[in-house]
Amino acid sequence: MLPNGGAAQLATQSIAILPGFPASLASGVDQNGKPAPVSFPFGIWFADANTLYVCDEGDGTLVTPAVSGNVADAASQATAGVQKWGLVNGSWKLDYILQDGLDIGIPYSVPDYPAALNPATGGCRNLTGRVRRDGTVDIYAVTSTISASGDQGADPNKLVKVTDRLRATTLPQGDGDHDRDDSFSRFVTIRSARAGEVLRGVAFAPQERDGDEDCERDEDHHDR
Repeated sequence: MLPNGGAAQLATQSIAILPGFPASLASGVDQNGKPAPVSFPFGIWFADANTLYVCDEGDGTLVTPAVSGNVADAASQATAGVQKWGLVNGSWKLDYILQDGLDIGIPYSVPDYPAALNPATGGCRNLTGRVRRDGTVDIYAVTSTISASGDQGADPNKLVKVTDRLRATTLPQGDGDHDRDDSFSRFVTIRSARAGEVLRGVAFAPQERDGDEDCERDEDHHDR
């Protein structure tokens, strides 16, 4: 629960890391100065009181020359994307990371954008989602980018969607028969930003349709 009260009262409230979440610093050390893994969380979305999805944007490091066509470093490839956390006995535990389909570190071209600056997805930044009655979750996110532009995250990026099972604690796997469960945990691109455009976030907005009282439209907000 968020604290409330006046400015003076709120000033006395401490900010605490969620129990179980990494306490390491961006410098790669913990509070005692010892080496520790680094994560790069950005947006968060609670599917319910016990399930939290966290966007990790990656560390923004451009590997050059590319290694087997990939320009992301090992740290980004390991943790970037959308992380799923579950609350167990009062502490948050990382269940798994949704990455499939993001093509982290694989450069892509953008019409009218300099080929020398072809960006690659570095991870995800902002997100929102929707829990469905069948126990699945649709998650919408915007990607972060890495490139030779020198301004990581400023390149044309993407709006992506992934479907997950709310109660799953291990990465859902399809059975290979090409039905709906084979699409679980794999990102699909809904929209790609154009040259000179960056998608900054995603939210839902209501839309009325005849004969359909439960419709929602995905609205992406972007800078031009």
